[in-house]
Amino acid sequence: MKVYFVRHGQTHSNKLGRVMSRSNDESLSEEGLFHVKKVVQEKVNELDYDIVFTSPLKRAFETAKEFAVYKNVPLHHHNDILELEFGKLSNKTWEEINIISKGKLNYNIWKNVIGVDLSPYEGESKVTAIERIKNFINYLKNHHPNSKPLVVTHGGVLRTLNGLYPEYVSDGFKNVSIHVFEL
Repeated sequence: MKVYFVRHGQTHSNKLGRVMSRSNDESLSEEGLFHVKKVVQEKVNELDYDIVFTSPLKRAFETAKEFAVYKNVPLHHHNDILELEFGKLSNKTWEEINIISKGKLNYNIWKNVIGVDLSPYEGESKVTAIERIKNFINYLKNHHPNSKPLVVTHGGVLRTLNGLYPEYVSDGFKNVSIHVFEL
């Protein structure tokens, strides 16, 4: 099953370099919404989707709504594609996270290690995150086997997916980046 995964547009916290979690439910910035609309206008006709799924967080929903409205397709929320929970590391910069974690977690580790365990920081465990994302994939396969889904989610979910499907090579998970996975 071919699935388009899209990272949400930019928020004010994203621009400041703060790590967003599911506990910061922030809307897109004006710049972020402008960029989403631009990507939709430029790219959406190249994408073959007939249903949109989104994390219920504002930044993902606001992004997904633009994709759904443009093609007039159904839009559904799904909790299994919420951002990872970072616990005490939420809304911190990577420099602050490096200090709090005493060097055990920084941007390079986050970028290069698939499935970081955030439970030592009152966040989500690696196992829980993987199981949650696998549940969503199974949901798609079992409930929408003939659909062509586009899924708007978060950077942590995309990094975890990348670990589950290592054949997918990414150049990063920037805001409003589009990734095609064969599930």
